[in-house]
Amino acid sequence: MDFLTGFGITLLLSMAFAIIILVSKLLPKEFALLPIYGMIAVDGACAAVWYYGMLDLVENVRAFKVGISCSFMFTSFAKAIFLVIYTQKRELV
Repeated sequence: MDFLTGFGITLLLSMAFAIIILVSKLLPKEFALLPIYGMIAVDGACAAVWYYGMLDLVENVRAFKVGISCSFMFTSFAKAIFLVIYTQKRELV
């Protein structure tokens, strides 16, 4: 159960990614790297809040950490696939 609690951050990271993509459409081309820096900062902040907020509720901290790391692996893979398809669709490459 602690693994699923850690993996629950997937929804939060996915929503943050969607918001960053929407905001990146509004930015001029000079700020092309700003969404990437935003993703790094938001992902780190979400992970810290999730970890320290849920730490008191879990029994097996190791399984909780593995759940968080698997969530990051899953969302990073999904972000990479989305951005490859998205840039080719918009013909930015």
